[in-house]
Amino acid sequence: MAKHEYEYTEETDQKIRDDLIATYDDRGKKLPRTFQVLGSVTLRNGTASVVLSGDSAFTYPGSYSVSPSPEDDGKPHDQATEYRVKYVSGKRFDIKAFGTEVPNEIEVRFVAIGY
Repeated sequence: MAKHEYEYTEETDQKIRDDLIATYDDRGKKLPRTFQVLGSVTLRNGTASVVLSGDSAFTYPGSYSVSPSPEDDGKPHDQATEYRVKYVSGKRFDIKAFGTEVPNEIEVRFVAIGY
C-alpha cells in the first residue's frame, strides 16, 4: 500500500478521501469523484426499495452500481438466491430476491459505488 503524507487542508482532505476509496475502470483509469454507500435493508416478500438522500445520492441511474448480499446472521439461506437491482434514479434503487425458497423477510447488505 502506498504511503502518503499530507499537510491538512480542504484540498488534501479530499485527496485523502479519493485515495482511500479510489475506483478504477476495467482499463486501469482512475475514476474521479467516486464514492461508496454501505447499508442494509430488509426485503419483505422478496423486495425492498432503498432511498438515498443528501451526499449519499448518486448523479443518475447509470452512474453507480450496487452489490447486494445476504446478512450473515447465522441462519441458513437458500444458496440459489439471486439478487437483482433495478436502478430507478440516482436516489433510489430496488432489490429483488429470486430463488427456490426466498424467506418472507431477509436482511440484505449492500455496497453502492459510483458518482
